[in-house]
This record gives sequence, structure tokens and C-alpha cells, in this order.
Amino acid sequence: IIRETSKENNEVIEVPRAYTESTALVIGKGAGGSVYPLYDKQNNHLYAMKKLRLQSSKEDWSTYEVKLKNEFKIANKLHHQNLIRTYDLLQDNDLFIIIMDYAPYDFFTMVMAGILTKYEIYCYFKQMCTGVHYMHSIGLAHRDLKLDNCVVDKNGILKIVDFGSSVVFDENLYLKRGKSEKNASATGILGSDPYLAPEVVTVPYYDPSLADVWSLAIIFCCMVLRRFPWRLPKNTDISYNYFISKPGEIIDKDGKKKIVGPDRLLRLLPTSSKHVIDHMLKVDPRERYNMDQVLESHFYNKINDCHYENYDSNRNRGTLVKGTDHVHNLVTNKQFSEEHPDEVVQEKKREEEQAKRILSGVM
Repeated sequence: IIRETSKENNEVIEVPRAYTESTALVIGKGAGGSVYPLYDKQNNHLYAMKKLRLQSSKEDWSTYEVKLKNEFKIANKLHHQNLIRTYDLLQDNDLFIIIMDYAPYDFFTMVMAGILTKYEIYCYFKQMCTGVHYMHSIGLAHRDLKLDNCVVDKNGILKIVDFGSSVVFDENLYLKRGKSEKNASATGILGSDPYLAPEVVTVPYYDPSLADVWSLAIIFCCMVLRRFPWRLPKNTDISYNYFISKPGEIIDKDGKKKIVGPDRLLRLLPTSSKHVIDHMLKVDPRERYNMDQVLESHFYNKINDCHYENYDSNRNRGTLVKGTDHVHNLVTNKQFSEEHPDEVVQEKKREEEQAKRILSGVM
């Protein structure tokens, strides 16, 4: 840790600096690659340096190179305070590195720590929805929305990261030619099982923007319940099967009474959120809210969120406006791992298993 003094306000900041890979402070690790801090002393700015995964044995070089460059092209286009700012793509032979802004707090860790209050959860949910709405407004869908793909800056502003699965669903919007009459369909199972919309795993083609809406609702449920509603949105998953059943009560094989139907999940959520989450979790995507409707909802508009006023995508972040009904409780990976060593071990195993599935093409 290097202590530096800001030229702007004489504030002392702690800057993690990596000298070699063996001594580097890894600030994030997943199937897509490892993330390291990178400090620009001249401009007093801290970046994150994502070393992308190496080419797998099942990929030819051309496909691999195009995929990574497309990921950067999309990420570099995104200029919004709730999406991580991406600056550059560096290549050295078979090594690719993406340079982006640094946000010190891992959102999955914060949810696992159980430190979020009700109004913090609402604030983060609104920030996520605002960021995804912006993506959809320029014709892009994320397709891998999950707790793990969110980070938080020192002011409690959430940033969505990892655009490697993103897809253009409206080429006219993407190219600034107006809105298409109909969204293009996507194919392929991309993302993590519990967050997937049911159509992603049951039909060959689907609207990826509506799949994003479903994933956001699952994230909200995870923040509130600190567990997944189900493992996979298929009939073979008992919890999901209960959710899609005709509303009512049943007697299970053990003779216990069970509530089934959407209310099995919705009754566990805050009353004010139930209406919009219910519409975000419609199994038939034709009945599901799109992001315009989510932003028009009463619940979204009543949330007192933290944000930057007059934000721009350069180093001038604008003025921080804090929500008046909450403060953000922030915890780093290091702090959490020291207090919850057993949970960290389990999470590491989960990340390793997920990485293996993605690299083997099973996900």
C-alpha cells in the first residue's frame, strides 16, 4: 500500500500498487480474468487493470481475438455513472489487458456480509436499473447481470462491469439511427444459472433485453433474502416449479403444506416492491416489464438514491448527491474474509467451478 496525497484537496489516499505479478494485489478474479490496481501518479487517478483470460484450447486465435476486441469496443462506448468506465485495450502477443476505473468494493461480498439496510438495497437496485436502462436505450443488453458483476465506489455509487456477454439487440439504436420496430433476438445460454431468465434455457431465440429485466429482479431478491430463489429456472428445479405453479397450496411428499405460485416468493419481499418485481418476473417475456416500464414504476420513482449530479465520463465525476434515508455501509474483500473465513473458502470454490464451466463451454 502506497500513501499518496491528492493535489486537489490534500486528502491522503491509500493506493495499492502492483510491482510484479507475484507480489500484485489482486482486487478481483473470475472466469474472465484477474483484476489489478494501476495508479497514475501524474494525474492522481487509480485505475483497474483487467488481465483477460488466455485463449482456451477450444478457440481458434481469430475467434478469440475478435471476441476480446468486441468486448472492449462495447465497454468503451458506455458512458454512464452506473457502468464502469473503460479506457483502453492493450495487447502484448497473446496477453490482453483492459484499463478501466477502479472501484474498491465488491458488491457480492457486501451482500454476503449482510450489512445492507433496506434503503441501501433500494438505492443499489435503482442504480442498477438506471445503468441497464441506459444500455438498453443505446441498443445493448448485458446478458450476465449478477451480484458478482457489480462493484461500488467509495461514495456508494454502484458500477456494472464485465461486458463480455453483451449483445446488440437494436442495431439502429446502437448506430444512432433511431429505434427499430422490433428487437433482434439472441441465442445461447450466457450468464450464471440462478440469474437466467427461463426463456434463455428453454427456447433457442429470445429477447436479451427482457432477459436482463428478469436478472435484475433476481438480484433484488438476492439482496433482500441473501439467497437465490432457485438454482435454475426449469421445471426440474423444485423451487422454481413451485413458483410457476397455479397459485394456491399443496401438500408435498412429506405431508407438509406448501404455498405455490408467484406469491411463494413475492410474500418474502417488501410490500412496496412486490408489484414491480412481480412484473419483472413474468415467465412469459411478452407479459414482462421492459426497462422503460420499470423506470415508470411507483417503486422505482419513490427510491431515494445516491448519484452524481452533472456526471460526465471523464475524471470530473460531478457532484455527489446522497440519499437522505440511508448511509452506505461499505466493506472490502479483505475485511470480510477476516471476519468470515469459512464463507470465503466456499465462495472461492464456487468461483473456480463457474470458471471451469465457462471455459469448457458448459455454461
